[in-house]
This record gives sequence, structure tokens and C-alpha cells, in this order.
Amino acid sequence: MHQLLDLPAPFVRKNCAPQALSEWINGMTQSSGPHKLAYFGAMLSSHDIIQSAIKNEFGCHAKDNLEILRRSEDLACKDESLVDLVEESVHCNAELAGSLAAWGDYGEFAINLMRFGNMYWIDASDFDNIGYFCTFESALEYAELNYEPFLTAYK
Repeated sequence: MHQLLDLPAPFVRKNCAPQALSEWINGMTQSSGPHKLAYFGAMLSSHDIIQSAIKNEFGCHAKDNLEILRRSEDLACKDESLVDLVEESVHCNAELAGSLAAWGDYGEFAINLMRFGNMYWIDASDFDNIGYFCTFESALEYAELNYEPFLTAYK
């Protein structure tokens, strides 16, 4: 188990055989993440920060864009500026939910678990965003599995 920084209690990861672990990861990703941003569209469209950003950016078209977001339509098919705006607003107003210490080629780095509303994601330097999660535990568990070599190297 890896030490979780800045959290009240560590999260214990399941120990599984490789095949069982693979099946478990597939099951986990279907129910708890990672998800695309549109999965959280209803929650995001009702958040004050997102509503304000959309109203400021789109003016008289804000209501239409909020409705697109609320219905959780495939945002990739819509104007990219809506996706970019929502994603920027989410990331700029996020809270740090927890952090894991890791070791890479250039030394120590943090794998941060971020939170905005009821969605969580993993923020790790030099790694792309892999998506969003419904719970802190799902994001943490995914981070521990996905970044295992970096976490083990830290020890």
C-alpha cells in the first residue's frame, strides 16, 4: 500500500491475480470511470461557476449551451469553445482532494487527486488527463494501479 498524503485515512487497494485484476479494472472503468467530461454534464450545468463562465462567454446563447451541457450530449460534436471553456473552468476552480508521492526520471513528483463538484480526476506532471471519476476512491484506486511503477520507485 502507498502512503496517501494530506488525507485522513489511507485507501487500501485490492490484491488480485493478474487476470482478476484485468477483469476488475474493466468493470471499474465501466461504472466509476474514467469518464469523458460530458458524463458530468448535468452536474456541471447546474454549478454556479460553470453557469457564470458560460453566460460571460456566450451571452445570449448561454441558455442553449447550458442545455447542451445539461443533456450531456457528445460535446465533441459541438463547438469546441464550449468544451474548452467548461474544462478550463473546472480545472481552474478545482480543489486538491489528495496527493500521492511518486518518483520518476527527474526525481520526486506528486500525483494529485483533484475535485470539482462531484467529479474527480488525476493530475500528474507529464501525463495526459485520462478522464474523470465519480468518487475519490475510484480516482485513487485508478491512480494507484495506473502509476504503480512511480509509486513503488518512491519507496
